[in-house]
Amino acid sequence: MPDAAEPGYPPSSGDRTDVQAARARVLGFRLVQNQICLKKLVDPAHRHSGAGVSTHGCPFQFRLGQSRLWRTAAGELFATAEPEQVDLADLEWLQTASRELGLAVTLDGRSMYNPGYTFTILITQQGSSVSLDPLARGLSS
Repeated sequence: MPDAAEPGYPPSSGDRTDVQAARARVLGFRLVQNQICLKKLVDPAHRHSGAGVSTHGCPFQFRLGQSRLWRTAAGELFATAEPEQVDLADLEWLQTASRELGLAVTLDGRSMYNPGYTFTILITQQGSSVSLDPLARGLSS
């Protein structure tokens, strides 16, 4: 993990979401929202019906730990989750939802949210250039 004194990286204490967002900004990623619907990756204008951000009954609502929706500097949306564990029902849901929407899913042992305790699930559009490699380089230094 980067040292607090390393340029461009905040210390890793305090609110982990703030730390995660700050680290991502260094790479040109911007946190869009914490509660996400995977359908936004293929249809950025997608909104749930009803008032507010109600997601009741949405089959694409991302329900894994530490779910985030991000935007790259080029405007591409992608999602991450960084759970401590995932059971087969969660993996089955993720497989079904991602196949239905045509999304790519990568499970990665590295985590920017809580290194050593969580892993990252990266969800992108097929053929996306979004990668966790720049984040991993920053975390392993």
